[in-house]
Amino acid sequence: ATGNGTRLQIYDCNGSGAQKFAVNGGGTTLAPGGKCVDVAADDTGGNGTAVQLWDCQSYAVDQHWFHQTNGALRTLGRCLDINGNGTANGTQVELWDCNGIGGQVWQQQADGSLRNPQSGRCLDSPNGATGNGTRLQIYDCNGSAAQKFGLS
Repeated sequence: ATGNGTRLQIYDCNGSGAQKFAVNGGGTTLAPGGKCVDVAADDTGGNGTAVQLWDCQSYAVDQHWFHQTNGALRTLGRCLDINGNGTANGTQVELWDCNGIGGQVWQQQADGSLRNPQSGRCLDSPNGATGNGTRLQIYDCNGSAAQKFGLS
């Protein structure tokens, strides 16, 4: 049902259109080790600010990411960006003005990874590290736990 006033209910997951919801206010992006994708500058991230793992904080604006229709992930008015629009393994990610370049496109994959089509690589936590402050990078997509990122 789609009419005004329709009450929601809990039901077995079945993948139907009735069970697809979007949050316009953005949401946390869950990361390896139960951490969240976080901007290092604590809600003030300018161009070039590191993007890292950190304990999830529901109140932290810099952990609320909006998945745009063009594939960009945006927070604090900027986008998740591959440093220098790079494509090599180990290239770190950062926050940068949204400009539509290939290094700012992220596609959620069936295995839970976030793939950047331009580089063909996935968002990655180096060597599977899960400590606060672990700087994120791109790396060959390999299905490991270090590459599981859940968009909410």
